[in-house]
Amino acid sequence: MRRQQVDVVVVGAGMAGLCAALTAIDEGADVVVLEKGSRVGGSMLLSHGLIWTFSDKRQLKQEIPDGSEALQEFVVDVLTAAHTWLEELGVPLEPETSLSGTGGGE
Repeated sequence: MRRQQVDVVVVGAGMAGLCAALTAIDEGADVVVLEKGSRVGGSMLLSHGLIWTFSDKRQLKQEIPDGSEALQEFVVDVLTAAHTWLEELGVPLEPETSLSGTGGGE
């Protein structure tokens, strides 16, 4: 068994895990990412890289009425900044498109 001392352990190499790892690295942490699968990507890989969201807070609350309102508002409020952050890291994003009238994706 190999032992390694790090500051942060991220479990899962999907979009959320990889973004968490990058954020920790940006803050100066020594990071290791653990993935049970044979490749990175998680559900982002299954969606062919599509970042999908609702068009606005009202629609999100209508579609997921029992969800945390604070979390829903946070997700909608930071999405543009998150896209900018990814682009600054060199991740090429396609222009936003409408998806079946329920939201948008890049």
